[in-house]
Amino acid sequence: MDQYSCQHPLGVVELDQYTFDLIASRFRYVLTKFDHLYSYGPNQNVFNQLALDTMKMLQANQDGQDILFVNLEIKDFDDKQCFELAERYSIGKDQFPAIRLFINQNPNSDWKKRENIEHFKSIKPIRYPIQRRQQQKILIDSTRLRLFLKKFTQIQLPLSNCTEYLDQFAREFIQTFDSNDTSYLNEQQNKIIVQMESILNGLSDQDKRKQTMEYLKWMKYGQKFKTLNVYEQQHKRLDDQKRQQLQLRFNILQSFRLSNDYD
Repeated sequence: MDQYSCQHPLGVVELDQYTFDLIASRFRYVLTKFDHLYSYGPNQNVFNQLALDTMKMLQANQDGQDILFVNLEIKDFDDKQCFELAERYSIGKDQFPAIRLFINQNPNSDWKKRENIEHFKSIKPIRYPIQRRQQQKILIDSTRLRLFLKKFTQIQLPLSNCTEYLDQFAREFIQTFDSNDTSYLNEQQNKIIVQMESILNGLSDQDKRKQTMEYLKWMKYGQKFKTLNVYEQQHKRLDDQKRQQLQLRFNILQSFRLSNDYD
Protein backbone atom coordinates (compact mmCIF):
# COMPACT_ATOMS: atom_id res chain seq x y z
CA MET A 1 0.00 0.00 0.00
CA ASP A 2 1.18 3.53 -0.72
CA GLN A 3 3.06 4.83 2.31
CA TYR A 4 1.19 8.15 2.29
CA SER A 5 -2.31 7.01 1.40
CA CYS A 6 -3.45 6.44 4.97
CA GLN A 7 -1.75 9.27 6.79
CA HIS A 8 -1.10 12.95 6.53
CA PRO A 9 2.37 13.48 5.02
CA LEU A 10 4.84 15.07 7.41
CA GLY A 11 6.17 18.43 6.27
CA VAL A 12 3.29 19.14 3.85
CA VAL A 13 0.20 21.24 4.52
CA GLU A 14 -3.14 20.80 2.77
CA LEU A 15 -4.69 24.15 1.90
CA ASP A 16 -7.69 25.36 -0.09
CA GLN A 17 -8.87 28.48 -1.91
CA TYR A 18 -9.73 30.17 1.39
CA THR A 19 -6.47 29.48 3.23
CA PHE A 20 -3.79 29.38 0.52
CA ASP A 21 -3.14 33.12 0.13
CA LEU A 22 -3.61 33.74 3.84
CA ILE A 23 -1.01 31.16 4.93
CA ALA A 24 1.40 31.10 1.99
CA SER A 25 1.89 34.88 1.97
CA ARG A 26 3.77 34.58 5.25
CA PHE A 27 6.61 32.51 3.77
CA ARG A 28 9.48 33.42 1.46
CA TYR A 29 9.42 30.14 -0.48
CA VAL A 30 6.25 28.18 -1.16
CA LEU A 31 6.58 24.97 -3.19
CA THR A 32 3.07 24.03 -4.26
CA LYS A 33 1.71 20.91 -5.95
CA PHE A 34 -1.57 21.22 -7.87
CA ASP A 35 -3.09 17.78 -8.19
CA HIS A 36 -6.21 15.66 -8.50
CA LEU A 37 -8.40 14.93 -5.50
CA TYR A 38 -7.03 12.12 -3.29
CA SER A 39 -3.80 11.97 -5.26
CA TYR A 40 -1.38 9.17 -4.40
CA GLY A 41 1.43 7.17 -5.98
CA PRO A 42 5.08 7.78 -6.96
CA ASN A 43 4.68 11.48 -7.78
CA GLN A 44 3.03 12.19 -4.46
CA ASN A 45 5.72 10.21 -2.66
CA VAL A 46 8.52 12.19 -4.33
CA PHE A 47 6.97 15.51 -3.31
CA ASN A 48 6.25 14.37 0.24
CA GLN A 49 9.72 12.93 0.71
CA LEU A 50 11.33 16.16 -0.47
CA ALA A 51 9.27 18.11 2.06
CA LEU A 52 10.14 15.74 4.89
CA ASP A 53 13.88 15.65 4.06
CA THR A 54 14.02 19.44 3.74
CA MET A 55 12.30 20.04 7.07
CA LYS A 56 14.49 17.49 8.84
CA MET A 57 17.64 19.11 7.45
CA LEU A 58 16.55 22.63 8.37
CA GLN A 59 15.62 21.51 11.86
CA ALA A 60 18.88 19.61 12.37
CA ASN A 61 20.97 22.56 11.14
CA GLN A 62 18.78 25.08 12.98
CA ASP A 63 18.51 26.82 9.63
CA GLY A 64 16.11 29.74 9.47
CA GLN A 65 15.19 29.23 5.82
CA ASP A 66 11.56 30.12 5.32
CA ILE A 67 9.77 27.50 3.20
CA LEU A 68 6.33 25.94 3.04
CA PHE A 69 5.31 22.81 1.12
CA VAL A 70 1.69 22.88 0.01
CA ASN A 71 -0.57 20.29 -1.56
CA LEU A 72 -3.65 21.61 -3.36
CA GLU A 73 -6.27 19.07 -4.39
CA ILE A 74 -8.38 20.42 -7.25
CA LYS A 75 -12.06 19.65 -7.78
CA ASP A 76 -13.93 20.73 -10.91
CA PHE A 77 -17.31 19.71 -9.46
CA ASP A 78 -19.46 20.29 -6.38
CA ASP A 79 -17.75 23.01 -4.28
CA LYS A 80 -14.88 23.23 -6.80
CA GLN A 81 -12.21 23.06 -4.11
CA CYS A 82 -9.07 24.98 -5.20
CA PHE A 83 -10.39 25.21 -8.76
CA GLU A 84 -10.07 29.00 -8.85
CA LEU A 85 -6.41 28.72 -7.77
CA ALA A 86 -5.66 26.40 -10.68
CA GLU A 87 -7.42 28.85 -13.00
CA ARG A 88 -5.50 31.81 -11.57
CA TYR A 89 -2.21 30.18 -12.58
CA SER A 90 -3.54 28.69 -15.85
CA ILE A 91 -3.09 25.09 -14.77
CA GLY A 92 -5.42 22.59 -16.44
CA LYS A 93 -6.11 19.12 -15.04
CA ASP A 94 -4.18 17.60 -17.94
CA GLN A 95 -1.08 19.17 -16.35
CA PHE A 96 -1.58 17.53 -12.94
CA PRO A 97 0.53 17.06 -10.96
CA ALA A 98 1.88 20.57 -11.58
CA ILE A 99 4.48 22.11 -9.30
CA ARG A 100 5.01 25.83 -8.85
CA LEU A 101 7.53 27.67 -6.70
CA PHE A 102 6.42 31.01 -5.27
CA ILE A 103 9.19 33.35 -4.16
CA ASN A 104 8.00 36.14 -1.91
CA GLN A 105 10.74 38.72 -1.45
CA ASN A 106 8.75 40.51 1.24
CA PRO A 107 6.99 37.94 3.42
CA ASN A 108 5.23 39.41 6.42
CA SER A 109 3.98 37.56 9.47
CA ASP A 110 1.22 40.11 9.92
CA TRP A 111 -1.48 38.14 8.12
CA LYS A 112 -4.06 40.82 8.90
CA LYS A 113 -2.52 43.24 6.40
CA ARG A 114 -4.53 42.96 3.22
CA GLU A 115 -1.71 44.38 1.08
CA ASN A 116 0.51 41.42 1.99
CA ILE A 117 -2.04 38.98 0.61
CA GLU A 118 -2.60 41.06 -2.51
CA HIS A 119 1.15 41.20 -3.07
CA PHE A 120 1.38 37.43 -2.82
CA LYS A 121 -1.44 37.01 -5.32
CA SER A 122 0.53 39.11 -7.82
CA ILE A 123 3.59 36.86 -7.68
CA LYS A 124 4.27 34.88 -10.85
CA PRO A 125 5.40 31.42 -9.71
CA ILE A 126 8.27 29.51 -11.29
CA ARG A 127 7.10 26.47 -13.20
CA TYR A 128 8.73 23.12 -12.57
CA PRO A 129 9.32 21.65 -16.06
CA ILE A 130 7.25 18.52 -16.46
CA GLN A 131 8.46 15.26 -17.96
CA ARG A 132 6.20 12.74 -19.61
CA ARG A 133 6.96 9.04 -19.74
CA GLN A 134 4.80 5.96 -20.31
CA GLN A 135 1.49 6.67 -22.03
CA GLN A 136 2.39 10.37 -21.76
CA LYS A 137 1.95 10.27 -17.98
CA ILE A 138 3.67 13.05 -16.07
CA LEU A 139 6.66 11.94 -14.02
CA ILE A 140 8.10 13.95 -11.12
CA ASP A 141 11.73 12.93 -10.85
CA SER A 142 13.22 13.10 -7.35
CA THR A 143 16.66 14.29 -8.44
CA ARG A 144 15.37 16.93 -10.87
CA LEU A 145 12.91 18.29 -8.30
CA ARG A 146 15.68 18.65 -5.71
CA LEU A 147 17.91 20.39 -8.24
CA PHE A 148 15.03 22.70 -9.09
CA LEU A 149 14.65 23.65 -5.42
CA LYS A 150 18.42 24.13 -5.02
CA LYS A 151 18.61 26.43 -8.03
CA PHE A 152 15.86 28.87 -7.05
CA THR A 153 16.24 28.90 -3.26
CA GLN A 154 19.11 29.10 -0.79
CA ILE A 155 18.29 25.63 0.50
CA GLN A 156 21.15 23.24 -0.26
CA LEU A 157 19.51 19.87 0.28
CA PRO A 158 21.91 17.03 -0.65
CA LEU A 159 20.73 14.56 -3.25
CA SER A 160 20.30 10.91 -2.40
CA ASN A 161 23.69 9.26 -1.75
CA CYS A 162 25.38 12.66 -1.33
CA THR A 163 26.37 14.56 1.80
CA GLU A 164 26.34 18.28 2.50
CA TYR A 165 29.91 18.01 3.81
CA LEU A 166 31.32 16.66 0.54
CA ASP A 167 28.99 18.83 -1.54
CA GLN A 168 30.69 21.86 0.00
CA PHE A 169 34.04 20.70 -1.40
CA ALA A 170 32.39 20.19 -4.79
CA ARG A 171 31.02 23.75 -4.77
CA GLU A 172 34.42 25.15 -3.79
CA PHE A 173 36.05 23.18 -6.60
CA ILE A 174 33.59 24.48 -9.21
CA GLN A 175 34.10 28.05 -8.06
CA THR A 176 37.82 27.83 -8.85
CA PHE A 177 36.93 27.92 -12.55
CA ASP A 178 35.90 31.56 -12.12
CA SER A 179 39.60 32.48 -12.11
CA ASN A 180 41.44 33.26 -15.35
CA ASP A 181 44.77 32.75 -13.60
CA THR A 182 45.79 29.20 -14.55
CA SER A 183 48.46 29.03 -11.87
CA TYR A 184 46.04 30.14 -9.15
CA LEU A 185 43.33 27.80 -10.50
CA ASN A 186 45.63 24.76 -10.33
CA GLU A 187 46.85 25.74 -6.87
CA GLN A 188 43.34 26.03 -5.46
CA GLN A 189 42.15 22.84 -7.13
CA ASN A 190 45.17 20.89 -5.88
CA LYS A 191 44.52 22.19 -2.37
CA ILE A 192 40.94 20.90 -2.46
CA ILE A 193 41.99 17.55 -3.93
CA VAL A 194 44.62 17.10 -1.19
CA GLN A 195 41.95 17.79 1.43
CA MET A 196 39.66 15.22 -0.16
CA GLU A 197 42.45 12.63 -0.29
CA SER A 198 43.15 13.25 3.39
CA ILE A 199 39.49 12.65 4.18
CA LEU A 200 39.53 9.47 2.10
CA ASN A 201 42.61 8.13 3.91
CA GLY A 202 40.88 8.61 7.24
CA LEU A 203 37.83 6.55 6.28
CA SER A 204 37.43 2.86 7.09
CA ASP A 205 33.79 2.44 6.05
CA GLN A 206 33.80 1.08 2.50
CA ASP A 207 30.58 2.80 1.42
CA LYS A 208 31.89 6.19 2.57
CA ARG A 209 35.21 5.53 0.87
CA LYS A 210 33.44 4.68 -2.39
CA GLN A 211 31.35 7.84 -2.10
CA THR A 212 34.38 10.07 -1.44
CA MET A 213 36.34 8.46 -4.27
CA GLU A 214 33.52 9.38 -6.67
CA TYR A 215 33.77 13.04 -5.70
CA LEU A 216 37.55 12.85 -6.14
CA LYS A 217 37.23 11.25 -9.55
CA TRP A 218 35.11 14.10 -10.90
CA MET A 219 37.49 16.68 -9.45
CA LYS A 220 40.48 15.13 -11.19
CA TYR A 221 38.50 14.73 -14.39
CA GLY A 222 37.52 18.40 -14.36
CA GLN A 223 41.06 19.49 -13.54
CA LYS A 224 42.44 17.48 -16.45
CA PHE A 225 40.09 18.97 -19.07
CA LYS A 226 39.97 22.45 -17.48
CA THR A 227 36.34 22.95 -18.42
CA LEU A 228 32.85 22.62 -16.97
CA ASN A 229 31.40 21.26 -20.20
CA VAL A 230 32.51 17.74 -19.37
CA TYR A 231 30.11 17.69 -16.44
CA GLU A 232 27.13 18.59 -18.61
CA GLN A 233 28.14 16.04 -21.26
CA GLN A 234 28.57 13.32 -18.67
CA HIS A 235 25.26 14.27 -17.06
CA LYS A 236 23.42 13.81 -20.34
CA ARG A 237 25.15 10.53 -21.08
CA LEU A 238 24.33 9.09 -17.68
CA ASP A 239 20.81 10.47 -17.73
CA ASP A 240 20.01 8.83 -21.06
CA GLN A 241 21.89 5.53 -20.82
CA LYS A 242 22.84 4.49 -17.33
CA ARG A 243 21.03 6.66 -14.87
CA GLN A 244 19.16 3.92 -13.03
CA GLN A 245 22.27 1.75 -12.73
CA LEU A 246 24.58 4.63 -11.82
CA GLN A 247 22.32 6.76 -9.64
CA LEU A 248 25.10 7.28 -7.09
CA ARG A 249 27.46 8.69 -9.71
CA PHE A 250 24.71 10.77 -11.29
CA ASN A 251 23.73 12.42 -8.01
CA ILE A 252 27.30 13.14 -6.97
CA LEU A 253 27.92 14.64 -10.40
CA GLN A 254 25.15 17.16 -9.76
CA SER A 255 27.10 18.51 -6.79
CA PHE A 256 29.60 19.90 -9.30
CA ARG A 257 27.04 21.97 -11.17
CA LEU A 258 26.69 25.68 -10.65
CA SER A 259 23.47 26.81 -8.97
CA ASN A 260 22.28 28.41 -12.21
CA ASP A 261 23.20 25.41 -14.34
CA TYR A 262 19.88 23.58 -13.95
CA ASP A 263 17.68 22.91 -16.97
